[in-house]
Parts: sequence; C-alpha cells; structure tokens
Amino acid sequence: VLKPVSGPYRAGWGHAELPVPVRTPLGGYGGRAAQAEGALAIRVFVFKGPDQSCALLTADLLLHGPETSQALRTAFSARAVPCVVLTASHTHHGLGGFESSWPWTSVLGDFDESHRNTLVQASLQALDRATNGIAPTRIGVARGRVDIGRNRTEVEGPVDHELVAVHLSNTHGSAALW
Repeated sequence: VLKPVSGPYRAGWGHAELPVPVRTPLGGYGGRAAQAEGALAIRVFVFKGPDQSCALLTADLLLHGPETSQALRTAFSARAVPCVVLTASHTHHGLGGFESSWPWTSVLGDFDESHRNTLVQASLQALDRATNGIAPTRIGVARGRVDIGRNRTEVEGPVDHELVAVHLSNTHGSAALW
C-alpha cells in the first residue's frame, strides 16, 4: 500500500532502447514476424519517498502479459523498488514472443525466452538510469482536451477526450514529460 507523500518530492527518470531483432514476432500480429518500425524504448520514472520507492514503467509494447509483468516486478523489487506500475504504448510494431501461454502466444507470437530477457534487461537499464538520477523534483500536472480519438466499436459511442500530462523537473536541470 502506498503512503501519501506531501513533499518534498524526489524522483528520477531514465530510458533505454528496446531492441527488436529482424524477423521477431510483433505484438498484436501473433505469428507474423517483421522488422519493428522506428526506435522503441522503455521509460522508467522512479518516485522516492522517505521509506518507499515506486516506479512507473512505460514500454513500447502492445501490452504487458502476466508472466513478464511478474518477472519485471521481481527484478525491480531486487533493486529496492517493490512498487511498479506497468503501462504500454499499445504499438503493434513492438516486441512480441515474450509470454509462454495461450492466449498470449496467439497475440504476441511464439514464445522465445530471449525476448522476455531483452525486455527485462532494457527495463532494468532504464530503472538504473532513473535511480541514479533521483533528485529533489517539482511535479506539475496539466489537463486538456484532444479531439483526435474515436470510438472504434460504436460510431456515436463514448470517447475519452481528456489529455493529462505530468511534467517533472529536478535540481540537476533535467526535465521529463509523461
């Protein structure tokens, strides 16, 4: 259970490339293998309180499956970050093949343990960069409206138009936007 922190806030952030070898199954296409398009990454934000740390990990993946989520939580906990929130960009051009059970293999392609290891290692690299950069941090939140989304299942169905942005800036002169 997270305890509220009233400040001062301490945070760090880091990123790492998420390499996707040629002919790797792409998330969302099951058995179809291709080359990922563009640079893919893992981004980690670590928020440190007086007696706890929590990480927010966002990955250029279709989704996080249960086995890999557990592997990431175990790896982060081993680095003194027992709380981790996992998010994914939902790209269909990201790494696949990192879950071993059905129905995940039908969505992510055949399991290859090296794909899970790649994902965990890139995440740990981003975590280390974030942890090494922890400093007093100012946190700002902004909300706005965007009208580019649509409901793909109901023509007149509900659409979430809210955009929330979190801006972090620290005493090292570094800034991040999530």
